[in-house]
Amino acid sequence: MRSNLITPLCDPSRLIYFLADCAAAFAALAVTFGETSFARVVWLIPVWAIIAATFFDPRYAAQPRHSFNITCLTASVVAVFALFVIGDIFVLYFIIACASVCLITRGVCIVVLQSAPLRRRFFVIRDSDEGESLPALRSTSHVVVGVGAVGGVTVDQLVAQRVTDILIDVRGESDDRFVQKLLECRRRGMRIIPFTVFYEHATGRVLLDHLDVNHVWEESKWMRGYARALDIVSGGVGLFFFAAIFPAVAAAIVLDSGLPILHGQTRMGRNGQLFKLIKFRTMYQDAEQDGQVRWADVNDPRVTRVGRFLRRTRLDEVPQFWNVLKGEMSLMGPRPERPEIISMLESRLPFYRLRLVVKSGLTGWAQINYPYAATVDDSARKLEYDLFYIKHRSLWLDMLIVWHTLKTIIQMSGM
Repeated sequence: MRSNLITPLCDPSRLIYFLADCAAAFAALAVTFGETSFARVVWLIPVWAIIAATFFDPRYAAQPRHSFNITCLTASVVAVFALFVIGDIFVLYFIIACASVCLITRGVCIVVLQSAPLRRRFFVIRDSDEGESLPALRSTSHVVVGVGAVGGVTVDQLVAQRVTDILIDVRGESDDRFVQKLLECRRRGMRIIPFTVFYEHATGRVLLDHLDVNHVWEESKWMRGYARALDIVSGGVGLFFFAAIFPAVAAAIVLDSGLPILHGQTRMGRNGQLFKLIKFRTMYQDAEQDGQVRWADVNDPRVTRVGRFLRRTRLDEVPQFWNVLKGEMSLMGPRPERPEIISMLESRLPFYRLRLVVKSGLTGWAQINYPYAATVDDSARKLEYDLFYIKHRSLWLDMLIVWHTLKTIIQMSGM
């Protein structure tokens, strides 16, 4: 298919929310500071809007809970930042006013996004009209009006169904008649979008069965430098925190199940390099006395009482900041797995080893979006998240991972 047929996937929800946040911040600032101090703190308007946009996820744009969470998060970050820079008590009044107005404007945005003029109407064109269901397309901001084969639908039928977007899920070569049909659809105002692009946008995962040899990604030198700088800073801070909590955690582990306190386990990192991962011990000492490697489970009987608490709060991972500082791991990336499990999974899952093109992470996109893998199917789903992160890694995505990791710790919702 010719590249000039493809329309870039642009979600209007991000722009709508950004403008709404700017308006809310402007109104709150005008009310709380008035004309005399307005010029001195007007920079809070773009700060609020940019921070909110950083944590905005278009996949959940029409969900009230997502809007509420973003508003609370933005208010917390801006409050700390503004109090440090300005040191004025009126900043707190601005935060309260802005958060209140934002909740109202975001409610309006949800109504607008679900209105008929903005609700997208998708039609999926495939090699055949048979195949699995399309759960990734279920959303309150768009509707799937049909799925059809390449030659099974006419342009007039698409126009009659008021289709706004055509998702192309065609693996083979496209003939000239199909290309001409797409050109006519585009002339009539329809967007042409690759299904894989939309799937990634809608789910935060890549499609494993659409990968081929062209999808062998590599980190840029800039990204490696940025990641290493972040690892050095976070590793130093993490080790300071480790030293602070070590006495209490060590005492709890010893009283509950004796020694040792720390547990070392061989894991496979970037490019297949082996390293010794360090954790607080959460299992009984003879958990694998038969030498059989097993997956972790939600109700794993091998886990001690203290170990279950450490896992829920992710405190068992804190010693791994030493691995991060040494350069064996990164702060964010795919979860480091045992060599035995990797050998088994790469024989069952195509492209599984592709997750090793980057360093393993203390936390990551897959870890915050999916629980521990206990089956091959679970591992396939987590691999889709890992590959999405490798493909789309950015400062904003890393910030989103950090926020959700902190939320997991506070809510004690880890495994």
